[in-house]
Amino acid sequence: PAHAVGVSADAVAAVAEAHFGYEQLAEVCEAVSHEAETARDPGAVAAAAARTHHYMRTLRGAPADGEGSFATYFFERARKHAGFAGSVGARVAETLRNTPDEFYDELETCLEPHPSLLWVHQLRAENYSGAARTARGLADGGASLAERRR
Repeated sequence: PAHAVGVSADAVAAVAEAHFGYEQLAEVCEAVSHEAETARDPGAVAAAAARTHHYMRTLRGAPADGEGSFATYFFERARKHAGFAGSVGARVAETLRNTPDEFYDELETCLEPHPSLLWVHQLRAENYSGAARTARGLADGGASLAERRR
């Protein structure tokens, strides 16, 4: 029988998951997803997305220790690193497009400091009044409603 050389992505993911190694876990998720997309295998793409969403759902961090969730880490990482998407803009667009409904609130919280992204997310989440408020704030130069009333 053939023996595997090196370590599998599953083994790395298992260790990263057990030790809240969010960076390593995100790298595994991204690599597996990229491999599936490159192979143009819809089943593998769906499985890779399901894996990422499983980690987002289950790795909630330890707020008492200042540790956030994997979902929050993943969203912030998408905003800062191009990854396999080639650019941060493409990466953010992909994240906004592919985030399941159950993570909308958490993604909205991550995007609050970034209104130019927040309003797009609010539209996708069908939060039209929130998107309108955010877009108005952007149009008014970022001034909040309270600042404009003064």
